[in-house]
Amino acid sequence: MFISKPVFGRVSKAWTVQFTRPLKDLQGRFAGVVVASYSIADFINFYKQLRIEDNMLIALVGFDGIVRARAAGVTSFGDDVNRSASFQTALNQPGTPYAEFSVLDGIKRIGFMVRSDRYPIIVEVAYDEVFIRQQTMDFRNAIWGTAIGLGAALLLVGLLAGRYIALQNKLSTRELQEVARQREIGVLDAISRVPGISVLHVTKEGTTEIGGVSEGPLPKMVRNFVSSDRFRNLTARLQGPSVNTEHFVQGVTEFEVEVVVAPLNMLEAGKTPLDRQELVVFAVDQTSKRMEENKLYQMSKLASLGEVATGLAHEINQPLGVIRLAATNALAGMKRGLPADHLESKLNRIVQQTARMSRIIDHMRIFGRKSTDDLAPSDPADAIDGALQVVGEQFRLDNNGAVPSGPVGTGLDQSAAECAGCPA
Repeated sequence: MFISKPVFGRVSKAWTVQFTRPLKDLQGRFAGVVVASYSIADFINFYKQLRIEDNMLIALVGFDGIVRARAAGVTSFGDDVNRSASFQTALNQPGTPYAEFSVLDGIKRIGFMVRSDRYPIIVEVAYDEVFIRQQTMDFRNAIWGTAIGLGAALLLVGLLAGRYIALQNKLSTRELQEVARQREIGVLDAISRVPGISVLHVTKEGTTEIGGVSEGPLPKMVRNFVSSDRFRNLTARLQGPSVNTEHFVQGVTEFEVEVVVAPLNMLEAGKTPLDRQELVVFAVDQTSKRMEENKLYQMSKLASLGEVATGLAHEINQPLGVIRLAATNALAGMKRGLPADHLESKLNRIVQQTARMSRIIDHMRIFGRKSTDDLAPSDPADAIDGALQVVGEQFRLDNNGAVPSGPVGTGLDQSAAECAGCPA
């Protein structure tokens, strides 16, 4: 079949394309020619319906390089495209990509060219590169917009889920904390009912005594201690339980109290006791224990006195022997009419030995008496005299008599001595 170039019909006054095909008889000899004429306008109108943008190209090109019909931004036919590299490639291949600037309108297009196997015609379809890029950009923007929208939606869902989980955990933690607090309150209330024990719950808002306000001096002294600067300094950076022995004074009576301070652990994740300082304070009155210890100490002293009774009897027996001998000599001197000086010396010796016995007995009395817990003034000279009563005789023997025989002076007046023994 032969497809002619566009020709202008003299009768139809329209551009047409002639399709010519020879006819042969049964013997294969030439029997005639069949000629069909097709209006190019029909091609162009059909192609225009297929175009989706202005610069899209749809064309029929003959093997001779002449365009039979071309629908583009500018409709044309009869143009020569032999200079097109893509056309030359399409002549030798059944199909080839098209990507070049048009030799007719100068627009760069991207498309495909297909060569017909039955007819001497090539079909070309191509899009404007700018249009393709715009479509690609629009598609890319749509993809990015969709991705961003989905990401934002997923992020929002994740945040809501995280918030929900956090609220659930917080609610569960509060429930556990409330249950634990109720159990702690029950345990602390039971402990606070034990005599001699005071339990306080300390927070930044204030101090609460567990089990209600107790009677007696101990709770009041502990509350005063908790509100003091010393307590705040001790618990400023407290990380674990601490045990301290405190001495409180009320009037002339001293109380010994063992104070245990423990921080309450927080159940919230990531929080430490320092985030919300809550403390529980146990105050145990150790005064009675100390008194019992003093009683045991007193009993041990009495037992010690019993053990040293034999030695003390020897110490007392010696001055008694001296007194007996001095009295015997004094009586003998009086009978013989000795001078008064002789009698005076014997009597002085008796007085000295009596004073020695008095000091020994006084030391035993002081050692064996029960000590009181009340604060009272004390004279340092009495302490020195008491020590000399115990070891003075040994000092006298070791130092050839270089030991004071009278009371020891301190150089302090009475008011200074009293202040030295008074509490601050």
